[in-house]
This record gives sequence, C-alpha cells and structure tokens, in this order.
Amino acid sequence: MNSGDAMILWRRGFFGKGDLSRSEPSWYTRQVNARQAAGKYLTSEEIREKRRAERKQFKLDRARAIAEAAAEAEAAFAEGREAPVIAIPSGATWKPQSSISDGHETGFPQQIDNGDEDFAEEEPLEDVEHLQLTLQEAFFLLWNLDCLTVLDPATT
Repeated sequence: MNSGDAMILWRRGFFGKGDLSRSEPSWYTRQVNARQAAGKYLTSEEIREKRRAERKQFKLDRARAIAEAAAEAEAAFAEGREAPVIAIPSGATWKPQSSISDGHETGFPQQIDNGDEDFAEEEPLEDVEHLQLTLQEAFFLLWNLDCLTVLDPATT
C-alpha cells in the first residue's frame, strides 16, 4: 500500500495507525518540517506538544501569581492594612508569553538557521512509515467495503 492510499484510508474513516506515529501517519510530514525548520505547518503531534507546553506554562504562571498574592496578603495582615486585590490568571483569559524564545521553558528545541547549504547536502527523504490495520479493520475493509486486497507473501 502506498502512502497516498494509506492517507485516503486514514482521512476517510480513520482506519489504521501509522507505525512511526501515534495515530495519523504523519512521520514523513514531521521529518520534512524538521528539515526545513520553517514550522509553518504543524502536524497533530506537534500541535499537541505545543498545547501541553502552553498548559505547563499556564500552571507555572498561576502558581507564581497565587504565591505572590498569598505573600502580599500575609504582609498586609502583619502591617494591619487591607490586602490589595491581585488578579490570578484563569485558563479563559491567560495567553502565552511570546518572550520565551530559547525553547527551554516550553520544551521545544531551539531553531537554528544554518542556511540552505545544509539542506542541499542532505539526501532525499524516503517515506518509510506504514499503515497498520487491526484484524477487525482489515476484515471490514476487505468484506464490507471491498477496498482492500490481502496477499500472502508465501504464495506471491
């Protein structure tokens, strides 16, 4: 099965799993993106990792704001004054800071521009990912949809 047929099966019914991916066969796309380091088009795995990094940063920001509010309230109580109202970030209003550029806090590697000379020297990338079907998926595609042919390597 070629990669085009595998993507048709995946997109039209979520049949199978990429053997080098978590679900959607996106290994080749991730490799091309990593080589180009453009980051314009993200795969589902890259979007998930970005969301996880943002969620982690939100939790750190919220914990820091809560600690600051508690310290300020304690200081105000000790001095006998009324504690000021401090805004604690909420998930609905919090936005990630764009000042994080080194990638260490977010878990993303730092992108370094080496120019086009490294890209030109690399050998062409071959798509080596295969679509794995469960027995139930293969049976359904073979008998009900008649869009799969199963061959025995011993007899072909």
